[in-house]
Amino acid sequence: MRRLSRSTQLAGLVLCGAVLAACGSASSPSASGGTASATLNVAASAGASAGTPASPTPDATVASWASPKANATVKTYRVKLSATATGSVARIDYVVISSGKSRAACVARRPDAADNWTCTADLLKLGVVPGKVTFSFDATDAAGAVTSPPDGTRTVTYAVPPPAPSGATYKLVRETMTGPYSKLIEYRATWVEPAGYATKFRVFGMIPCPRYSDANNGQPCVVSGTKIPSGAVKVIATLDGTKRSTVISWREEGELPGPGPYSAYLVRASNQYGSSTYTILWSATVCWQCVY
Repeated sequence: MRRLSRSTQLAGLVLCGAVLAACGSASSPSASGGTASATLNVAASAGASAGTPASPTPDATVASWASPKANATVKTYRVKLSATATGSVARIDYVVISSGKSRAACVARRPDAADNWTCTADLLKLGVVPGKVTFSFDATDAAGAVTSPPDGTRTVTYAVPPPAPSGATYKLVRETMTGPYSKLIEYRATWVEPAGYATKFRVFGMIPCPRYSDANNGQPCVVSGTKIPSGAVKVIATLDGTKRSTVISWREEGELPGPGPYSAYLVRASNQYGSSTYTILWSATVCWQCVY
């Protein structure tokens, strides 16, 4: 056998290596193709993730008081509570704190025309007594998260007079003979008033009959809306603000009973902020040109 020179052997090895490299590449297409495919898939996936916008995050709720002003004086039973708000606000719940008690005041479920979240609390119905009153509010966003309280509290002076007494009654208690032609007449007057509003009650007797006229004959001397002339009434009893009744009495002389010493009995509630209107406990009827 003919021996090849060393240079010829080396050339053959180089050629063989090149062929093997080519053959090796061609003989394993699935492995090579799978790697490329996997690489492309990863790149595509990464590209899709980078290109998809993230879900929007709701804006943080920011709310502040609009009314009432701090240290304001409130002179009505109904008070407007209002706040400005930004962010994803769904409702604002107002709370009133009085005499150590906290209670729901009112709820604003949408902004008003001025873009404020406003509602009205009836402090009389809520049983809030006159004096220092504190308000607070919670803001709830669309996701149900509550910010409490976002702008602290507001303290005001609730400076209102008592409401007029209501539900008045006037009933005979007894008649006691005190002599052959005299007797003591006693009636009990009662009324209704919310607790904590009145510091005192005054019961009045009205001397004249302000509606005394032929046109009003047989009708009450005093009706709702009757103007009470100055000096027309006399205080016959002063009671503590916790009282809700009193006995009114007078002595009748003679055989024929008259209408009593007064044409009407009235009651009025008062506190440090003022007095209510009069409430009629009882009224005589107009007896035009009657003689007793």
